[in-house]
Amino acid sequence: MDAAKRFGIVDYSSIIFTKLDDSRKSGSIYNVIDHVGKPVFYVTDGQNVPRDLKKMDPAKIARLIVGRGSGVRAN
Repeated sequence: MDAAKRFGIVDYSSIIFTKLDDSRKSGSIYNVIDHVGKPVFYVTDGQNVPRDLKKMDPAKIARLIVGRGSGVRAN
């Protein structure tokens, strides 16, 4: 949320979540999406960018948030 607030002065059109491999739970992603009202286009789940950059869609984000399936792994 802090990063979302800091970047609020920039007119960005989408969100990228990074370092998902460093977090155990992804439920807080929903809070950020709800707060900023922007779509999530990409997430990263590793240290090798751009290889670990994964394109997201609403279904993948939902699976990631509820912890079912691998919302991140599939392109």
